[in-house]
Amino acid sequence: MKTKHTVLLLKIGIILICISVFGCRESKLDRSQILDRLEEVKTILAKKPDSAALKEEYATLLFQAGYFQEAKDILTPLVQEKDCTYKVLILMAKIEYLFGKYQSSQHYAEVILERFPSNIEAQAEAYLVLFGICFQTNQYEKSQNLFVGMEEHIKLPIWDLMKSFNGKKPNQINWAGLKETRVPFLITDPLPLVAVEIQGRTIYALIDTGGWYFILDNEIAGSMGIEAIASDDGIYAGGKKAETGHAKLDSLTIGGITISNLPIALLPIKKISKGFADGKYTIGGIIGTTFLQQFLPTIDYLSGTLILRPRSIQGEQVLQYYLENKNITEIPFFLAETHKIMVKGKLNHRDDLIFFVDSGLGSEACFAAPIQTLKYTGIPVPETGINENSFGGGGTFATGYFKIEELRLGPLTQYKLTGEYGPLTPEFYWSPYMDFIIDGLISHQFLKKYSWTIDFDKMKMIFAR
Repeated sequence: MKTKHTVLLLKIGIILICISVFGCRESKLDRSQILDRLEEVKTILAKKPDSAALKEEYATLLFQAGYFQEAKDILTPLVQEKDCTYKVLILMAKIEYLFGKYQSSQHYAEVILERFPSNIEAQAEAYLVLFGICFQTNQYEKSQNLFVGMEEHIKLPIWDLMKSFNGKKPNQINWAGLKETRVPFLITDPLPLVAVEIQGRTIYALIDTGGWYFILDNEIAGSMGIEAIASDDGIYAGGKKAETGHAKLDSLTIGGITISNLPIALLPIKKISKGFADGKYTIGGIIGTTFLQQFLPTIDYLSGTLILRPRSIQGEQVLQYYLENKNITEIPFFLAETHKIMVKGKLNHRDDLIFFVDSGLGSEACFAAPIQTLKYTGIPVPETGINENSFGGGGTFATGYFKIEELRLGPLTQYKLTGEYGPLTPEFYWSPYMDFIIDGLISHQFLKKYSWTIDFDKMKMIFAR
């Protein structure tokens, strides 16, 4: 007979599986309902300004709607109180994580571990924050000490991969004396394609910030003797599932520089090759956000070049030289989960939305939205049908298109565009684990009008024309 303690551990294990990178969440409120509740709580709070419970709810609702700084402002005095709930602390830890303030995020997670030793749910959530920090900061060795007392109940394939490095530092870069490297696009549409080298073999790889680390075709990996250390069922565009392996790669060379000890994912990729230059190139890889995060990168759609620089003072100097005499726009971003670049934006008349900057939507559309966002913005849900050109990690899916009058990313605005319904299922609407609304993703057809730099240290994007 299972004890209550064991049952709770099993429950936590299930939760962690669901809220891992490709996880899911149960159905929740939509943006309209959250905004309505925000107004209600604000009114009540005006009458009871000392209520910590109301302030916690108000901050939670702000966070769910994407008002992260406003939520932090409410939480800042609350976390100073010794009797604050663990949910206040975990919410603050998540906000600092989104801002890239990993040291501060770690502090709040560790406070939870210290103050709530018998609350297994609180412990699990704190460990999950620390797990994300270990991943983002390449401190895989520190992940060995996570989930103490609940290890056998936890299934996180990325964690298994991280532990397999056995103290080796991931993502080590040999610049071979270069200050930067420029890698030409072989094609720009429907997505940029570049050449990389693995074990002396040229692999053609897409650039897709919707992906996380480098993804290698599983057949190519097998031919090189690269095997998965762990696997799970990833959920991709259209809600399609595909078994995703997690593995290590000794080294990868791109533009004359070599990256050693790479975490990679394994997925059937070659099947999408026919959608690129009529199958001229066999697509064997995908360069995702975690790969780009090791650099100060520029995806220069205008010149058809991927530019990689060191994340250092020297790299910043090289970038400033590149940006001289260019018309630039800087936009702050948040980094959610393992790789999701989140930015404030506007769709038609609805402002203050949260968009995932996912450059990998290889269609005529520049934006994709789940059904909740279409309803919120008053956009009619289009009819859908299977389109062989609509591909994702799990295969083709039903899709339909809608008209967009205005689309804004930060202050960058474009008009009279095409959106796509189908790639994002209703489950996408809520960020796994982070628990905030994602209103849609903004992609290639919007981004390709710029030179796009991502500064993961300053947490800002720089668009130049």
